[in-house]
This record gives sequence, structure tokens and C-alpha cells, in this order.
Amino acid sequence: MLRYSTAIVATLVLSACGGGGGSPEVSYKAVRIFSDGSGVAVGTSDDGSKAMVLAPEIGAIVAIDSSSSDNDDLDIELEDFPIIGSTANGIIRQGAVSSDGITQNLLIYETGNGEDGFAFITMPEYGIEYYLSAGETLSNVPSGSFTYRGDQMIKSYQTSSGINQVGTAEISIDFDNKTFAYTGQTQTTSLTGSGILEPAQGRFTDVSATLNVGTSQHNATIHGLLHGNGASSATGVIHSNESTPLYGGAFVTKK
Repeated sequence: MLRYSTAIVATLVLSACGGGGGSPEVSYKAVRIFSDGSGVAVGTSDDGSKAMVLAPEIGAIVAIDSSSSDNDDLDIELEDFPIIGSTANGIIRQGAVSSDGITQNLLIYETGNGEDGFAFITMPEYGIEYYLSAGETLSNVPSGSFTYRGDQMIKSYQTSSGINQVGTAEISIDFDNKTFAYTGQTQTTSLTGSGILEPAQGRFTDVSATLNVGTSQHNATIHGLLHGNGASSATGVIHSNESTPLYGGAFVTKK
């Protein structure tokens, strides 16, 4: 789903912010709204695959009619973006798209065949940014316990100053006891959390995670989704829990 979810959310954000573009066959439901109107939403496409987005104007994004398949102005293929680097867990792409004179810069961390990953997207004309995580349709949820490893981004939220770091993420998931534990690290941050896994819904959430940034500590939330055959990957978005978050981010992991 990452292959076209970036186009989906790009179009929705453009529309919510007064730009151009229609919207594809996907429905979004808000799961958290902040005092500045930004928030978190989960998107479900017509094939059942899901994405999580942390973005400005989340209420407007959710309210946009998602029944139209008109998305011609942002037809994104990941292969169009050059590979600029790699991590131990995947590859990094960078590029830009434009619609109605509005440019969006994309930094994409992907695993496998590009169906699982996250994107950090900025809109210079509006001075805003958002995060998207997405993966393939979940099927054949397993039993037992598994460890997922991958990449995590943590950044000062909606500002060009502050931190902007990428590091590692590790998630231990126990499908039998329906629990998970998350550990993430970057150069100067650490994120830990644990909570209840909902296998049938393919999601896991911790609203009382701990995010350490330098010497400061913040309560945080981890919004996670399971993807793929046998729950082969897990992705999601992250934010600290202030009324308007000080920090945001995203992650992608594979078992």
C-alpha cells in the first residue's frame, strides 16, 4: 500500500489545505485530534490495506469525500524516486511531487518490495509536514511470539528547528497473549512502550509510552498497524502527548 498511499495522503492534504487534487478510493477515520487541528488518522483502502497518517488539518482530511477515484494529478510510483541511501533494514528514497503549483518533498524509508514503509513529507509553500506509514493487507495472523526490527524517525513537530533523527526500532509481539513491547532509539532519543495487541483488527497502541529527548522526558503515543501475510511487518506513527505535540515520527519494521 505504500506504493500509492503516499499519493493518497498527498492529495488529501492538498485538498484540506486549499490545494488541488481529487481523492482516491480510501476512507480515513481520526483516532486523535490535537489543539492546533492536526492529528492522527487511519486510512483503509478498498482492498483492505491500511495506512496511518500524522498530519495537519486532520479533521478536514477525514471529512473529504473519499469515494472518488480521481487521483490523476498525483500518480506516484516509488521507482520514480532515486535511492539515496540504505539502512540495515531497508532503502531510502527522496523526491518531490507537484500539483497545481504546490510542491511536496518526500523522504521515504521502505522495506521489501516497497509495499511497507513510512514517508516524511514537507510542503514548503505551507510550511507544514506530515508522516505516513503503510503496508500490505493483513492476512493469516499467526500464533506465537516474534521480533520485528526496522527504522524509526523522531523529529520536532511542525518546525524546521530542533531534532530530526533516524534510528532503529524493535517490537516484540506476542500473538498468543495479545501484547507488544516497543523499543526505539536515535542519536539522542529513546522511545519505550508496551500494551495490548488487537490481532483481528491488526493494530496496537500505547498512549503512555515514554519518549526521552536528551535530558527531557515526555509521555508519548505509539499508533501501530500490522501488515502482510502472517503479519510480516508492522508500521505506525509516533507523537508526544502535549496538546500540540512537541515531537512526531514514524516507524517501519519487519519480522
